[in-house]
Amino acid sequence: MSTEEAGASQSTEGSAPRSAADGALRTMIEKYAAIGAYQIAQVYALRSDAKETFEWLERAWINRDPGIGHLLYDPFMLRYEDDPRFAAFCRRVGLPVPGEAAAHKT
Repeated sequence: MSTEEAGASQSTEGSAPRSAADGALRTMIEKYAAIGAYQIAQVYALRSDAKETFEWLERAWINRDPGIGHLLYDPFMLRYEDDPRFAAFCRRVGLPVPGEAAAHKT
């Protein structure tokens, strides 16, 4: 997946027209769904679409997308760290749940 394709699909209000960004995202999904599910989840996270973000994270897990290893350092994804689905996903894939380590120390 090229940087240009990913960037075009992430465009939001104030940059490229939304319809162009939607088209770029559709193309990205058609071409890279099997190998870029995590990056597609990032695009949806940037668009603040929690439902699609978590659906694509699930696909990334099914595909064993190595991008999942960046989940806890990804600012697009960390916006959902207070969402119960984020903690559930972290547990399922064997990642620490943000905030739980500190809670266990007290």
